[in-house]
Amino acid sequence: VAPQIDDEITAEHIEEALRDLQTTLKYADPEERKQVVQENVKEVRIPPEGDAELVSAPDGFARLFGVHSNGDPEESRVMQ
Repeated sequence: VAPQIDDEITAEHIEEALRDLQTTLKYADPEERKQVVQENVKEVRIPPEGDAELVSAPDGFARLFGVHSNGDPEESRVMQ
């Protein structure tokens, strides 16, 4: 359940949203997966050695909680 705009976003909210995203990616067709990744990942960094690093797109992840990174869906308040 997404937190209300006045509620604090907790680690549990984040974990639940990421599990939902993971489930979406697991069952989506290739075009849907591509769209979800494009909405939620700003950049993929691939170092010469080690694991790739994903840089999140703040507005994409904020939508998982029903808000924009700069405020609520109506953009009338700033998230603190």
